[in-house]
Amino acid sequence: MQAYLIAALIFAIAIAAFAVQNTMVVTVHFLLWQADISLVLVILGSLAAGALLLFFLGLFKQYSNHRQKKDLKTQNKRMEKMIAELNKKIEALEGQGKTADPSVSGLNPGQTAFPTDPTTSQIPEDQTKDPLHADQ
Repeated sequence: MQAYLIAALIFAIAIAAFAVQNTMVVTVHFLLWQADISLVLVILGSLAAGALLLFFLGLFKQYSNHRQKKDLKTQNKRMEKMIAELNKKIEALEGQGKTADPSVSGLNPGQTAFPTDPTTSQIPEDQTKDPLHADQ
């Protein structure tokens, strides 16, 4: 941040030095308007207009980032609530599964329906192959 401010200060000093060295009067034409004005004022006015334009563009970008952050926080809260509800359902189903006969569900005693560690899944090796590239 400090490097940005130092660079901006150096740039502003360079523009001011350039403007002060060009003090002649010039004729400015804009649409139907025409005026004789000092070149210093034209340079500094153009610089001010550009800075103002960048300020408003930055403000717009900051507002859109704020809206996106707010939407993501709302979505995060909704997802956390959904996860909590699903965890409650899992706990309820696990509670029912302990009282039920495991032979009816097709599971061995002590085996869960969903493995907690995906690397130790109990899928037979022939079913883990990609059916489109089974020949390779």
